[in-house]
Amino acid sequence: MKIAIITGASSGMGRRMAIELNDTIPNIEAFWLFGRRVERLEALEKQLTKPCRFFTDDLQTSAARDTLQRALAEEAPEIVFLVNAAGFGQIGSIRGLSLEDQLGMVDLNIGALTVITRLCLPYMAPKSRILNFASSAAFLPQPNFAVYAASKSYVLSFSQSLAEELRTTGIRVTAVCPGPVKTEFFKRAETSGHIPFYKYLFMANPEKVCHLALMDSVLGKDMSVYGVSMKLLRILSKLLPTKLIMLSMRLLNGSCARDGHAANAGDPNADGATAEQPATPTHDGMAKTTDAATESAEAAKKNHRVQLPMVTLNGKNFMPVYTDIFEFSKKFANSGFRPTRADFQTISRFMGNYDGFIINPQGQAMVIERQKNPNPGQTPAQGTGAKA
Repeated sequence: MKIAIITGASSGMGRRMAIELNDTIPNIEAFWLFGRRVERLEALEKQLTKPCRFFTDDLQTSAARDTLQRALAEEAPEIVFLVNAAGFGQIGSIRGLSLEDQLGMVDLNIGALTVITRLCLPYMAPKSRILNFASSAAFLPQPNFAVYAASKSYVLSFSQSLAEELRTTGIRVTAVCPGPVKTEFFKRAETSGHIPFYKYLFMANPEKVCHLALMDSVLGKDMSVYGVSMKLLRILSKLLPTKLIMLSMRLLNGSCARDGHAANAGDPNADGATAEQPATPTHDGMAKTTDAATESAEAAKKNHRVQLPMVTLNGKNFMPVYTDIFEFSKKFANSGFRPTRADFQTISRFMGNYDGFIINPQGQAMVIERQKNPNPGQTPAQGTGAKA
């Protein structure tokens, strides 16, 4: 029996790869799907045209290894595709993340992938394919994403080494190295910190990433990198000094504020914005950290909403509005504030008791003051004009 084994099949890239293989590779006779959410696997099974077998043990435990080993020994299948897509990442500094989370990334992203691959190799034949999901994070170090990036560097190196070892067997190994992809991955990653805003500019479609990965695998390529920007990143990571790349990342992340403070997402020991202590911008663009409880109380009192940014100028409070996405990113990438596209009419609904707007506070600093309505009970006017 010719089968495809897919880890992380209940969501994200693993789920998409199962659909892609089902629709593209006709000689697959069955799918062995690894995932802990049975209801998700059952939903996926309905989208596939071949029989499915579920493996629901946690891949970080020996039970998953033992179950697979027994199944392989009993069935003796021919594995035509092995897709190692299980993995997770947590955003935060080494000091800020729990040891459990960091070791969990190592166990799943590295340990489980290595074990599954080793167990499956004896059941693979010439023309069999292995797809190991690494990441563009494998190309260079990533502060505040250090363990995840390092684990994906392992996956890339392991895959390239294994590809060379198997060169004469006809088995091909492809390391899949996408950039940010629109999946559930980031929901879990952001439970401990915030993704740098610029990464949202490069979000890729999982269907396109997986389709390219499968095509590259069939063609026997050692690596699959989706998108011009990620291919450029790979080239730059080889050409430029690491220190220069780190400096560029600090500037993009907004971790170097004008006063020299560092804002490290998820690090309770850092000076600046964290998930627990969002930064409040002042009129000169510098960020100051305030007590979370005090800030929440003030936000509730002033705006009846939580965690809205504020710029204080001449004793008045203004809502910052940005027309420059990079200016916003530098100031708020590691804070609790998220960008929202809106016109002025929509923005005015969130004014609460603000005194008006300030456009690009670190740049042109155009102020649009709110006109106070002399008649109580009526809606105040949105603004009267601009002041430089």
